Amino acid sequence: MKKTKELKKHVLERLVCCWGESCAVFFIILGDLLVIALAVMLAYDYLVKFSSTDFPVWLAALITALLAAGLWLAVAPFAYGVRWYRIQQVRGNTVFARSMFSCYTSLKKLLQVLKLNSMLTLRRFPSFILICGAVAAEFYMVNEAGKVVGQDSFLYTASAALMLLLAAIGFCLFLVLSLKYAPVPYLYALEPDSSPKEIIAKSKRLMKNNSRYIVETMCSMTGWLAPCLLIFPMIFIVPYFQMVYTAAINEIIEQDAEKENIADDERQFISNGI
Repeated sequence: MKKTKELKKHVLERLVCCWGESCAVFFIILGDLLVIALAVMLAYDYLVKFSSTDFPVWLAALITALLAAGLWLAVAPFAYGVRWYRIQQVRGNTVFARSMFSCYTSLKKLLQVLKLNSMLTLRRFPSFILICGAVAAEFYMVNEAGKVVGQDSFLYTASAALMLLLAAIGFCLFLVLSLKYAPVPYLYALEPDSSPKEIIAKSKRLMKNNSRYIVETMCSMTGWLAPCLLIFPMIFIVPYFQMVYTAAINEIIEQDAEKENIADDERQFISNGI
């Protein structure tokens, strides 16, 4: 597999061919996130206003959650299309930007993506809930401590800072636990005829001994986080991050393919020898 420097150099060479499309994807995804956040906020505000007379608060919260899930599922086919576009660019194949929307043009592809994405979400959900529960418990304890010692005290400030640090660690832990599913969208892009179970099983097999490669590659990019504080550089840095991540996943997939080809050649050689 390529070393980190080689990987970054290759990505920059490929980005020259698709900077415009990559930046456009950034704005589309950002717009989708803002629309989802706005829709959830408006729905929650509207439902809570009428919850006391028409229906209970828990039902309002449930409807809001279902709305967020529906919007998220609607965006999922585009996210898979973007992965297909990126891995093609990393592999040196120039493709049209409209291919990112290809999952919407075929009912078969749309259902495949939604099924695969749902199965993936169900596998990630337990760890997500556990980490969110831990963060919520921390928030509750800090809030209760603030009532006792006062929110202007040093102890409360230190506790709040510690809570934010633990929340960040929890988020990173969730990402690490989810790494075994990282190749799934790319494997679907390369093997659309494979079943969701086969894709997920192959993803777990690929990442069994390669998670460190992804972590080391992304950690080498941390120096680019500082310019993101200026907001504007994110337009170029985020696509760069995403392409490097895609290139790292592609290295793992291609290495596995090479091993399979060698194994096939050996079996063929043995068969012919016999």
